[in-house]
Amino acid sequence: MIQIRHQMKPSLVILASTIFDWVTSQSASAENLPENLINDVRRLVYSLKLNQASPPGVKDLLEVEMCRKLYWVAYDCDKTNAMYLNPVAIQDWDGTPPLPLEVDDDFITRDDVLLIQPGQQHSYMIGFNCIIRLFQILSQCILRQRLLNSAPSFEFNVWAHGEWVQETMYELRQILADLPPQLHPEPEFQEDPSTSFNGTQAANICITALCVEMALLDLKARFSPDMDIRQDRQLIAHRVFEQLQSIPIECLARNGESMRGKVAHVVLSLLDAYRDTSIAQEDPKMGESLWNWWNMYSRVLCLQVIPDHPASAVPTRPGTPVRRRF
Repeated sequence: MIQIRHQMKPSLVILASTIFDWVTSQSASAENLPENLINDVRRLVYSLKLNQASPPGVKDLLEVEMCRKLYWVAYDCDKTNAMYLNPVAIQDWDGTPPLPLEVDDDFITRDDVLLIQPGQQHSYMIGFNCIIRLFQILSQCILRQRLLNSAPSFEFNVWAHGEWVQETMYELRQILADLPPQLHPEPEFQEDPSTSFNGTQAANICITALCVEMALLDLKARFSPDMDIRQDRQLIAHRVFEQLQSIPIECLARNGESMRGKVAHVVLSLLDAYRDTSIAQEDPKMGESLWNWWNMYSRVLCLQVIPDHPASAVPTRPGTPVRRRF
């Protein structure tokens, strides 16, 4: 299939199908295939010039938004892949387009008319853009970590990088604070058609923010070798675990292999703190936290969510135009 795609003219449809194939290959644990597919995603992104604000040949607002959404989906896939020590395929310094509009697709028309999003209905694009902002921070962390690994003798400005970590920590918290109430995990989360999509997005935001915060802590420790971050790592892991506990496990599982990989990443980060057994013996909460996350990983791994009705995951909103087939 990859060979066939190389012989076809690049298009948004081919890019979307390649991204779906990459997600499927992750779930199937296909050896070497995910790496080949993510490289193909990169080729298509830059062939279509989706890293530009207005790619060539784009005719209207609807197509502009489609291009931007596909670019950022590819970007998120790439950063998720890079988090597991794989090469970065889509680089920030090659340019990035603006974030998509925080408006549901129902309110964007081909006539370049942008309908007003009803005030009482938050757009699912708010959660989508939040994930993008988190991955942009993660991308900078990965860049700095790999620069340190590739040139350990290079004299980095430790003070400046330490300041960047502090400022980015504040930025991370601000991104999460600006989310609408529907995307804040609360004990009131219930599994019903009106909240399941919110729960799925909230779970993805929580686990992604945790991975980013741990990456910032690791980077902070690299610039301050005497700093012990194990307790901080355990505390934020416990906090996010409690947040995820308030969300139905089905909402976590709907995020698929991405959620499983991120939870496994947290488990490995906590295991890293156990290399010093004396610390683990002094603080039994660390063992409890590790067990909780391992148990969550097992539950998400074994749960396969199959919808009862083959409908969109996004709930139908009042005022959405009804489309009929004739």
